[in-house]
Amino acid sequence: MIKLQKLPEVVDYLYKFQSELGFVHMHLALPREENKHLYIEKTKPGGKLTFAQNQLIENRVFTEQVKISIELPDGSIRVAVPMFTKGKLLGAIILSFNQVAPIAETTAWLEQHSEGLALAVEHTLHCEILEKQLREKSMQLVVMNALTSEKDYGQMFLTITAAINNMINCDLLTIPAFSPKTGFVLSGYNAMRQNGGFTLISREEMLEMLGLDLETYRQSALAQLDIYSKPHIFTAEEYSELSRKLIVSNRFATVMGVKEALFVPIALPNDAFATLIVCSKKENSFFSKDLRILIELAKQITHQIGRLLTFEQKEVLEIKLRRENTLLIQELNQEQAFSEIIGRSPAIKKVLENVHRVAPTDSTVLLQGETGTGKELIARAIHNMSNRKNRPLIKVNCAALPAQLIESELFGHEKGAFTGATERRIGKFELANGGTIFLDEIGELPLELQSKLLRVLQEYEIERVGGKQTIQLDIRVIAATNRNLYQEAILDKFRMDLYYRISTFPFVLPPLRERREDIPLLVRSFIEKYSRKIGKGIEGVTPQMMDFLLHHSWPGNIRELEHVIEQAVILASGPQLDIVPAFTASASMATQSASMATQKDIPRSLPVYLPQESANLTDIEDGFLENQRQHILKILEETGGRIRGRFGAAQRLGLKPTTLEARMKKLGIRKNFSSE
Repeated sequence: MIKLQKLPEVVDYLYKFQSELGFVHMHLALPREENKHLYIEKTKPGGKLTFAQNQLIENRVFTEQVKISIELPDGSIRVAVPMFTKGKLLGAIILSFNQVAPIAETTAWLEQHSEGLALAVEHTLHCEILEKQLREKSMQLVVMNALTSEKDYGQMFLTITAAINNMINCDLLTIPAFSPKTGFVLSGYNAMRQNGGFTLISREEMLEMLGLDLETYRQSALAQLDIYSKPHIFTAEEYSELSRKLIVSNRFATVMGVKEALFVPIALPNDAFATLIVCSKKENSFFSKDLRILIELAKQITHQIGRLLTFEQKEVLEIKLRRENTLLIQELNQEQAFSEIIGRSPAIKKVLENVHRVAPTDSTVLLQGETGTGKELIARAIHNMSNRKNRPLIKVNCAALPAQLIESELFGHEKGAFTGATERRIGKFELANGGTIFLDEIGELPLELQSKLLRVLQEYEIERVGGKQTIQLDIRVIAATNRNLYQEAILDKFRMDLYYRISTFPFVLPPLRERREDIPLLVRSFIEKYSRKIGKGIEGVTPQMMDFLLHHSWPGNIRELEHVIEQAVILASGPQLDIVPAFTASASMATQSASMATQKDIPRSLPVYLPQESANLTDIEDGFLENQRQHILKILEETGGRIRGRFGAAQRLGLKPTTLEARMKKLGIRKNFSSE
């Protein structure tokens, strides 16, 4: 018996008799499922087995199971000789002859040797069946090993894809899912064949490649949900028809070249399901056995796929909550606008003019002022008057963040990034994407985190703690402090480069003692607020109390005034508020320490450019650059023109020497520290 291990080897064996038998060309034709016939050609370098469908001679020989001979239009003759073993038809040997060939002798020779050839073909078929079974078992072992040992879901998905590809021709693998709670979800796990291997494609990358947004993808899939819930082979003809109905399939076909696909649903808890979709860029790629293999595989990976997609469903819920939160914020912003800022004094009018100037821009704003001067209200007003007013304003109190968790709070973290990180967390910067982030008490940030914040403000991108993906940001930054950051930078307590980065548009909020004419308006507003809250009918304050309020130094500013009025409303026994004894007792002590508190806060002689009432944005920027130029010249003079080294100007300013040199060039300062 001829012992060969591969079907092409049978063809190669027969070609040894080509000169003796006189045929021009030959191949084997084996019947296959779905009326497709497998052609085994003479082995060529890199050649593969090919498929054809509905060929006349093969159909006749497989149906009639007798020798068939036909003459082709070009005058050549084709003969098909069936092969049997134990009465079972295995296939046919197809020979092509020219007109002068010894056809009768050759076909007689084939009929004489057909039983031996049939045994050889049967043997090779058994070998291939065993090999496929081994590959299928190997695939199952690889998949199970990946599911049990691989901690990284992305790598696990790529391992599964590669294992499936060993059995089934796979150019693209994706797993969308459906849940009654979240609707249709495009998974963040998609694998595409690239450069001889498979590459993980994120949800955002997949949508960008398809030219679709997530909502369009979901609505398109929901319109044909039954397609995803049943196992099916979409042949080239069927997939072409599907692409005319379903925009997602259309984009897969036109953009990625998909021609056929296998859909296998995977049942998940709570009436949810995922769909394992294997796509091929070639026709005649999938058969019933491939569908059977995927169905068996789906049973094994149900639990793990459910865990993998849980994160996707949580993210959709987060997006939904963020959208609802944004709508709520929009409603609140419409009510608030400038209504919270009370005052008619020249000082507060000047602040509001600056708000009007800077709000429509995306420039970074630095609000400086003593504690209790209303920096958060001004930040909210800037946001509400900006183009980002319909997006969130995220407040971050830098002084209240735990030192060991500041980075995680600001930038977020991935699951397992550190002890206790049991799930992915979205940071404040990412939550503020598209809107505004308000960094209150920015002077309290540790120096090591200031460098990371500087990078974010320079590049407008972040990475979650423990993550590798770079997240692009579109945010507006408003910072606030009650410290003199410039002085802090000189003393190396704050990065000078970060100071210059956040103070694109700086202005100082006036303390209450510099806007005393606003005190009656503020008092009336606070009386209305707390009378309504506490349930008392307070009409006003006594002349004595108003006189005291107007002459108090207010080291705690508006916050202190609000607390005094709240105390007075609580203690009031009539319609008029009188002086609170506890307040008068502490007032003298507060007045004595007011100057000290002021010195610790923001001195009025800040080394920053303060916008004049008639100034425009160009004037403001020029004035700010002039302040930088003068300060750098002053430091260079003190260091004798030395830029680098331990006692150089760069170290004094908290900048890298190359950064300082670039800034000097921008400001027109020569190396001999004269101004051009």
